[in-house]
Amino acid sequence: MAYRRFVLVIAFAAALLLVGGLFTILSAQAGQGFGSNHSPAANLDNGLPDLTVTRLDLLTVTATSVDYRFVIKNIGVITADLDGALPDTTDDVLIQIILSEDTIFGNSGDKPVGGFSIVPYITELGPGEAFTLTQIANPAGVYFFDHNYFMLKIDNGDKLTEADEDNNVGYAPLPDGPDLIVEKIDVLSINDSGVVYRFVVRNIGDAIADLDGTDPISVTDNVMFQGYLSPNDVLGDPGDIPTSSGYLLEPLNPIELYPGEAFTRTESAGMLGSNFLDYRYAFVTIDLTDNLTETNETNNTGMGEVPYFTYLPLVQR
Repeated sequence: MAYRRFVLVIAFAAALLLVGGLFTILSAQAGQGFGSNHSPAANLDNGLPDLTVTRLDLLTVTATSVDYRFVIKNIGVITADLDGALPDTTDDVLIQIILSEDTIFGNSGDKPVGGFSIVPYITELGPGEAFTLTQIANPAGVYFFDHNYFMLKIDNGDKLTEADEDNNVGYAPLPDGPDLIVEKIDVLSINDSGVVYRFVVRNIGDAIADLDGTDPISVTDNVMFQGYLSPNDVLGDPGDIPTSSGYLLEPLNPIELYPGEAFTRTESAGMLGSNFLDYRYAFVTIDLTDNLTETNETNNTGMGEVPYFTYLPLVQR
């Protein structure tokens, strides 16, 4: 009987070790892919709250703005008073956003791009409770693609005494930027009266291409295109002529082009005269004036050959 009881105790202990090991493995997998300085080894037995950033998602990133969503959680043992004891905002729990080249908050080269009090949204957070908030960062004069990381710190300035003061930061990598190319050009017709051509623009970058620029009224910072006809496959040689030009977003094209997205536009230009037979290639250059900062500024021109059949209704061969 004693032997059987001993065996049961050993089996139970082994089962506990197995479950504990499995829990450790699952916990490690759940933490993969999120950038945070949260430390599970924090001392939570000192009767204090402890705020940490458990998630930070960049929902939409353009050159001049970021829509983001974050989750804060109180992993301490008592309620976190986010409003502080004073009637004004001097002891409120604050959020600080910075752009950084690394995952260290507040070192050399970091650029603050906004901060705010959490109190208008929530005033306290109980033990184990979490809170989610979606915001936008769009400070003037900031180009987000120049930086590697978007970082958020809860309780910036340490107004709230916590069990662990070193686990308040979350971060997410910023994309490199947009990259527009002319994917295809089709010459639909050409004669002495003009040319009709169609081209496809695609964003092969990893961020949104803002075709409208940052000024909502002026068109001077909009993304432009320019068409050309050429007797050979080298743009810029003698004999090239410009065709039509304009802004990519007008009249019916999208204002923004997301990564991987494309759109098609048809254009025409007139009065080629008797020299139309000299033109064998069509070119289109997008972002003609470099208003859009791209990851590659050398791939904005596409070329298409003028097909032989377009001449047949006009010239007997």
